[in-house]
This record gives sequence, C-alpha cells and structure tokens, in this order.
Amino acid sequence: MTIKPIKTGRRPGKSTLHAGWVPWLLAAAACVPTCASGPASAPVVDAGATSLAQIERAIGAARCTADDQCRVAEIGSRGCGGPETHRAWSTLTTSAPALEALLQTHALERQRWRDKVGLLSTCEALSAPGAVCNRQGDGAGRCVLVPAGSGQR
Repeated sequence: MTIKPIKTGRRPGKSTLHAGWVPWLLAAAACVPTCASGPASAPVVDAGATSLAQIERAIGAARCTADDQCRVAEIGSRGCGGPETHRAWSTLTTSAPALEALLQTHALERQRWRDKVGLLSTCEALSAPGAVCNRQGDGAGRCVLVPAGSGQR
C-alpha cells in the first residue's frame, strides 16, 4: 500500500496529514478498548452459564415453612477467594449434596474461565448474607437473603 500525501497547498516542511493514515488511526482508536484484551479471532465467552442454570433449577422456588430450612449458597469464585454472589435455598425442596456438587462445578468453571481470559478481581471481601423464610399469610413461604449484620440468620 502506498501512502500519498493530501495536497493542501501548504509549503513543504509543514505538517500534513496523509490520507492513508486516517483509516489506520481510526481503526487503532476503535481497537484500544478491545484489542488489548486478546485476539479478535478468539471471542471471549463467559463460562459457567450452564452450571449456573443447573444451580437455579436445583434451588427452584426455595419453598419453606420455617427459618431453619433456609440456607445460603455461595455461587461462583472470585479471583482473591470467596463467592461471586449468594442465593437462598431450602432444605425442604433441595438436596444439599446435589447442590454442593453443582456449586463446586460452577466455581471451578468460573475459576478456569477467569484464568483463561486473564480477568482480575477487586479482591474485596463480601459479607455473607443470611437466609430466612419469608412466610405469607397461609404459612407457605420462600427462603430469601437478608443482609449481613441485619441480626437475622
């Protein structure tokens, strides 16, 4: 490719912008946020979507009749340790060993994905929430998360 200067009528020695540079400069500017993260031919796909969906199905509606049936699941894996998020689940409707296996699989998938794409973590400590049974008037309830330090389980 030959780059030819734009004829501007300026005197020689003055700075001129070459017409062939403009597309390259625009492409380089557009590339800065994405090209630095890896080759364009390798799309970054977030791992763990399937195992997360399995976890959500296993937890289901998290039905409960009492607070002692509610637990907190630690979901995912952060770069500096600990979970990415939490979900409330019920011992009344979910098998603890089956859920634990799904949680471990998902955390491992997320850790491997993070290592593969070079994702960094903020390394902040997340306080674990509690879980309680949010009962309706008929006595049926659903396990829900409550903020850490709220005085509830």
